[in-house]
Amino acid sequence: MREQALDEFGLAGTPTFYVNGKTLTGDKTLEQLAAEIDPLIPADFAPVAPAAEVPATDAMAPATDAMAPAAQ
Repeated sequence: MREQALDEFGLAGTPTFYVNGKTLTGDKTLEQLAAEIDPLIPADFAPVAPAAEVPATDAMAPATDAMAPAAQ
């Protein structure tokens, strides 16, 4: 994998970002990344709100059986 990253993708270090075919390497601030990405976003782009989160279930909690009689 290392050789493929070096040879095929020209990876020189981490982090490495590929933005629309352009390689950005090294530490980048959010402002620097935004300067590369924002011009690529169409003016009429409207982000979609994320779906509501589903509450996590407790894997360690005992399973309940709706058909079992209630504990007394």
